[in-house]
Amino acid sequence: MRVPRRASYYPLSLVEGTAVLEKKRIRGGTPALLDSMGFPPREFVDELSSEIPTEEEVVALELPKDMPVLVAFRVVYSDARRPIEVTLMTKAAHRYRMRYRLPVT
Repeated sequence: MRVPRRASYYPLSLVEGTAVLEKKRIRGGTPALLDSMGFPPREFVDELSSEIPTEEEVVALELPKDMPVLVAFRVVYSDARRPIEVTLMTKAAHRYRMRYRLPVT
């Protein structure tokens, strides 16, 4: 089962004792907090798919049953390719557009 909408996960070793576990609002968001702790984002790896929604997603996203969803699985890495965040997003495919700019080296 996928998680509807958006859910982010962080290594416990990074967020233990921080506002992330207290579910407090973090000024600048969790990425700013991790950056201030010495874990700046250096690379994002996205995996995208268009899928048939689950019943839960049809209800949560108020979709017709034949409308696909866009599922985005993202891993954010810091220095030394250390993963610092994993995010799973499920969006109504007809209402979502992604744009990437990638340098060619």
